[in-house]
Amino acid sequence: MTSVVSENMTLERGRDLSMCNAAAVSIYADADITAFALPPAIRGHFTTKTIQDAIKKAVLAGAQAFLAMISKTANCLGLSKVTDKINSAANLASEALANLIPEIGLDLNLKAIQLMSPQTFWCKEVYTTPGFEDAPCAAELGCKTAGRSYEPPEPGIEVPPPEQVKEKDQLTKEAATCYDIPMGDHFIQLGEWRLAAINYEHFSISHKGTKQTPQIFHSDGTLHGGPRSDWGAWHLNAFDSGKSNGIDFGYQFIQIGPFRLGAVDDNHFSISHKDGNTIQIFRDDGKLFGGPRTDFSTWDRPVGSPVGITFGDRFMQLGNFRLGDADGHHLVVSHKNGWTSQIYRLDGTLHPGPRTDWSPRILHRWPMAWTCKTIAEMAFGPCDSDFGTFGDRFIQLGQWRIAAIDATHLSVSHKSGNTAYIYRDDGTVHPGPRSDFGSWGRPTGFPYGITFGPGFIQIGNFRLGAMDDTHFSVSHRYHGGRTAMIYRSDATLHPGPRGDYQPWGLSAGPAVGITFGDRFLQIGNFRLGDADGGHLVLTHENGKILHIFRNDGHNFYHQTGHAAMVNQRYQHDHCRSIYAALSSCPGIAMGENFMEIGDWRLAAINDHHFSVSHRDGQTPQIYRFDGTRHPGPRTDFNSWSWEPKMTGSHGKVHFGDRFMQFGSFRMGAVDDNHFSISHNGGQTIQIFRSDGTLHPGPRRDFGLWHRPILDVPLGISFGDRFVQLGKFRVGDVDGGHFSVAHVDGQTMQIFRADGTLHPGPRSDWTTAGRPMHQCRVADLEL
Repeated sequence: MTSVVSENMTLERGRDLSMCNAAAVSIYADADITAFALPPAIRGHFTTKTIQDAIKKAVLAGAQAFLAMISKTANCLGLSKVTDKINSAANLASEALANLIPEIGLDLNLKAIQLMSPQTFWCKEVYTTPGFEDAPCAAELGCKTAGRSYEPPEPGIEVPPPEQVKEKDQLTKEAATCYDIPMGDHFIQLGEWRLAAINYEHFSISHKGTKQTPQIFHSDGTLHGGPRSDWGAWHLNAFDSGKSNGIDFGYQFIQIGPFRLGAVDDNHFSISHKDGNTIQIFRDDGKLFGGPRTDFSTWDRPVGSPVGITFGDRFMQLGNFRLGDADGHHLVVSHKNGWTSQIYRLDGTLHPGPRTDWSPRILHRWPMAWTCKTIAEMAFGPCDSDFGTFGDRFIQLGQWRIAAIDATHLSVSHKSGNTAYIYRDDGTVHPGPRSDFGSWGRPTGFPYGITFGPGFIQIGNFRLGAMDDTHFSVSHRYHGGRTAMIYRSDATLHPGPRGDYQPWGLSAGPAVGITFGDRFLQIGNFRLGDADGGHLVLTHENGKILHIFRNDGHNFYHQTGHAAMVNQRYQHDHCRSIYAALSSCPGIAMGENFMEIGDWRLAAINDHHFSVSHRDGQTPQIYRFDGTRHPGPRTDFNSWSWEPKMTGSHGKVHFGDRFMQFGSFRMGAVDDNHFSISHNGGQTIQIFRSDGTLHPGPRRDFGLWHRPILDVPLGISFGDRFVQLGKFRVGDVDGGHFSVAHVDGQTMQIFRADGTLHPGPRSDWTTAGRPMHQCRVADLEL
């Protein structure tokens, strides 16, 4: 069950917040098909040793059954001697038989092939709240979002190449009727009407049959009514479904060129221009308010997924407002309460409200079923979430890689072997052409050392970030942030070394402002993408190119030739988040014997010391091998100088049944009520109990070292900057606070960024309210 908050703001009434007041309970069935290998959950426990143990157990069980059968006879012969002989023989036989297994070379790790990714094939909304279909948040609830979201296959599972996959939709008699909303070059069509941005200054509503234009909305905030036959949109090119141009979406708005149509709040709908003018406001009581004015605009919202937008037979609904072709002759704008603000007639005349006579003609229609295409799919085509590939500290866009080569160098290199640019930790840049510091020797795989935050991407110790609408920078973690280059939207470059315009003061976590599409990443208003295989370009949304990296290693600036090749591609906001595309967890990265969770790190500093430390330098707690604890504030035993990356077996963080292992230390749930940190020498350093109390060592109980490391961990889940082990969560609460808490509500310990500790029992500063994600933190199966 979900609720969405929207802001209720009126011209004459006070501002308040109202709930979407909609909920749905859905029952669904989904399925995926993986063939030619044991399922991962079984394979993780079906080892050679398991088979050997099962053979030994079966042989010994047979010996015991034989003894039971001959017990009466054996008593006559001397039971103990007979029993000893048979058991001895059984032991020898079982060992001999079990030892044959390694000689057979049994390989249980056969490659699996994903024949079908998870798909929902049946769903029913068994309960919805009254008025659910008309609720602005209905599109985000119910069957449309039920089922497992797509994620990359687990390690060891191969995917057939796209050319070998053919999908065929087959309608059944139970299939719902679907309607198309045609979109083309800067227009959306509802029945016989087109809503279009004719150019940067003019937006119009025009009729197909009469070619009449009842209304023109000008960028200066003025209205120009009909009847008139100019500024119509029926000369504009109509494209196939999924190939529109100049259309974007967001929270309860549709953007057509530089104009936005959107629900400002529950009671107001507006048409506004990018330059700041609001041209017209439609109110829930049927009244109209013309511009020019600068309030009641939706331009404060980012472009993204079409949230709060529903659609159906010749209508669109944005929030509580619906626009629809009533009968081929009339386009109506109505609130869901029944009041109509405006009627546009085919003869080019306007018929404003308040009125209630025409609203039933569009309000009675139902939104399209969950099995139909979404409005984003109609605009942009089927969801394609493959923007590129990735691996250990690199992102690949087409034939280019952006990679942290080591802790001090970030490079841009081409598949041909040429390196075009190097950014260094000391804030200097080193352009090519050159053939060293490339990353093409690394295999694709799990994106180790890559995480995101608001307006930035972190690769190893480097961050690429949009600092605001006009500045983009590349910087290193060194001394709180060392900037190597600033790219400005006016196409000027401002190289380092310098300490400003860097995003190291921001916390890793949700990827706000990060989107992607075909061979490009968008960070705020900036795009980095492979233009044509031979050129990687950094562009701004204004069309300027800030940097061209060429495949021969040369660099060019202040050119415009390749900007459109990247900027005109669609963002795939309607697919899934960047974290889902990478199958990684928000705000979590790994390195040698450490895990980074938001602004905090858990790390085995060496075999004798395990610490919890903050990005700003403070270490609130050290856990030592002898069972003692050493609290902060202090600045030693901090792991933030280490680089997030893929590690070998020696420095790898291991997982098992509700525990994580960092070198010689384990952290995990002993049972549902006890969580501990223990050393492989036998000492338990700290116990966190579900009632919120702490029980320190040195002590030798409540350890975790009797459990094996597993290829398929059990009882471990992840989410936005937290790890859940059993019923306990460790996580970054807000950047300044890290906590250990139980899911039933008690917080046992708070670690603060100033290096201080704040113990429980208490019920605040927990991450227990955050949802779990289908994600991974390493190349293993969860």
